[in-house]
Amino acid sequence: MDKKYIKKILNPHIIIKASNLMKIHPRYGIAEKVVTKIFVENPNNNKLQNVLPKITILNALYSTSILNVIEYAEYIVTIKKLDKLLVEGNNHAVDQIRLGHNIRNKKSNKEYNFYSFATKYCSFHNKKNFVIYDDILSKLLYEINKFVNIDDKLKKVYFRDYDYYKNFITELLIKIDKKINFKTFDMALWIIGKYLFKIEEQKYLKWYKNNVGILFTS
Repeated sequence: MDKKYIKKILNPHIIIKASNLMKIHPRYGIAEKVVTKIFVENPNNNKLQNVLPKITILNALYSTSILNVIEYAEYIVTIKKLDKLLVEGNNHAVDQIRLGHNIRNKKSNKEYNFYSFATKYCSFHNKKNFVIYDDILSKLLYEINKFVNIDDKLKKVYFRDYDYYKNFITELLIKIDKKINFKTFDMALWIIGKYLFKIEEQKYLKWYKNNVGILFTS
């Protein structure tokens, strides 16, 4: 990726502007509000009626590929002290949610690793202390590292370890601006990544060009 793009991405003002654009995105702007509302209304995770709506809405609006939401919800309510882990911002919450559910691929019989979903689920419970993972962020962070060199031996697979991933972003934000929180950074990188990697939703191409593109041409 061109260094001029990286310089823009590492600019705190660009990060704030990009994050604010995410809030008015024609699809994900309203999705963010709806999911947040459901999580606020259902803060606990020890009853199926509280967990199922959160999994269902998050899976539907953010395409997290949970194949059996009821079975997954039944598993989550069994996780010991999950509410406490979420309030504390304990990374163990992500690891408990991503695996252990025994939902398996029918062909390989391998348990699905719902890593991205788990980080989103935790983040919507505690946006201050949980950072979201997805492939777009991982790809963009890998490119950023080539210029800021937080880890000179970085491999993308390292980001699949949540402790490593969260620490990496924490160190990066220290370099950029300590005042920028995880959620702001998540939203900014995601919408920038969609534009720079040219994976925008086709119906919103013009919106991306007019709103995100201008951040890199001004």
